[in-house]
Amino acid sequence: MIGISLISIFIGLVKCTKNKFVALVTVLMLTHTLYFFWRQIYYANTPIRLLFPALMIGLSPFLLPRQKKLSVQIAGCFICALGTLWNTETGLILSVAWLLTTTLDSSAGFRLKTLCKKLLLGATQYLACVTVVFGSYALWAKQASGLWPYFSEILRFQKMFYESGMFAISTPAVHPWHFLILIYFFGLAYALRSRDKALTTNDSWILFLSLFGLGWFSYYQGRSTSGNLMAVSYPGIIILGFFLNKLATHIKQNHRALAPKLLLLTSFFWLSVGIVASAFASSSALVRYARSRSQIHNADLLADIEFVKSQDESTIDWIILSDNSGILYQAAQSPCNAKVPGATEIISRTDANTLRD
Repeated sequence: MIGISLISIFIGLVKCTKNKFVALVTVLMLTHTLYFFWRQIYYANTPIRLLFPALMIGLSPFLLPRQKKLSVQIAGCFICALGTLWNTETGLILSVAWLLTTTLDSSAGFRLKTLCKKLLLGATQYLACVTVVFGSYALWAKQASGLWPYFSEILRFQKMFYESGMFAISTPAVHPWHFLILIYFFGLAYALRSRDKALTTNDSWILFLSLFGLGWFSYYQGRSTSGNLMAVSYPGIIILGFFLNKLATHIKQNHRALAPKLLLLTSFFWLSVGIVASAFASSSALVRYARSRSQIHNADLLADIEFVKSQDESTIDWIILSDNSGILYQAAQSPCNAKVPGATEIISRTDANTLRD
């Protein structure tokens, strides 16, 4: 998933910048932001939340110029619908950003009636795709496990966190998050700078990135830690990569421009720091560190398994709140008492019994 995500972003950058070097530098900077910062072999939750936005970032430069074709409209909505099933909170933000982008994409001027018609048409297509995607998944899950998915519980965890405030940290008044928001507003201003004609492909691409970035920023607002700011910054880094290419083109055309040269030099300096840091992140020392952490984690998991095996599930009702809950439920040979969707929905009952035995 990580490789597909980064390759897709690279393809989108190459398509819009026509500069493979700038695209590569930007992707390497993304690798630093999402990989080195966390010092992990895997991206934790990032592959799940990154995959479908990255796919749309790569595909949108090819889809947006052909938005008048019904098949292209359905394709974009279908990918967003799959993203909604894959990860609901990210998929919904992605879908809203895509619908707003396609609404403004080919509408010259802000004619409210025309915009509303296009938005309504796009929303109808999206809801139809959501119905097909969720319906197909429900039929498959029913055939595989004998149970219907509990779609009514799909937002249970979001409700729990937002209503109770658990893990919530307020957004600081003075913080570097202002720079990220400025990037998104600058992207919106650039994309919508001229509304007397239809948007170009690059304009629409930047508009889509800016809208998605603003929506995805809400993840940081819910839990405002510096780490989460890094996690939601990748759309802004891609936008900066796009404008870095425009800056380089401007310098080629105007050799006497000192300020753009200094800005370009500064940008390349920080991007180089990110590339060096990314190389260090994949060093053997970090791999050894990750393996040692994995051994500690496995030891803890074995202790948890022994604990649940020692419990008498016939006398207690329990819910296991752990990333390894599936493994622990199997070890305890006890189902989850809460009706929430889980990995067992996509495993047939025969296979589940085999795994348990």
